[in-house]
Amino acid sequence: MGRKKYESPTVTPFTITKLPAKAQAEIARLVTEIASEKRNTHSASGEIRFELSLEGKFKRVSTGFCVLVGFTESELIGQTIDCLTASGALHISQHLGVVVHFGCFHCLWMFVHGDGHAILVRTDWALLPDMSMEVYCVLVPAFA
Repeated sequence: MGRKKYESPTVTPFTITKLPAKAQAEIARLVTEIASEKRNTHSASGEIRFELSLEGKFKRVSTGFCVLVGFTESELIGQTIDCLTASGALHISQHLGVVVHFGCFHCLWMFVHGDGHAILVRTDWALLPDMSMEVYCVLVPAFA
């Protein structure tokens, strides 16, 4: 008997319309507060982070990430994460599906620099309220 092929989970929209108005307002306030706190605590220019759409396309990239991979912001925006990921290193759609399913994920990721060398980073993924994904990276010391 063969193994079943993994399929990424589909995104099921969550609606809070059945909750009382007061509960809806509190949930909206908390989501906004959490998102703004995360953005404020991670705003350093040397930070290695980026934001992806559900399709895996770069929406925002930090200066630190651009330096890490050897490309400019304008070269990366709109490109998919596949273009910087080492081929065969991981199943990208599976990883994106896990982030959507659980709301966060921590893993190792192998990027390829513009000149061809490998870059191993520890990544912390978080699903944002607008259904995009924010990713923070830390270089793995052996590859730094």
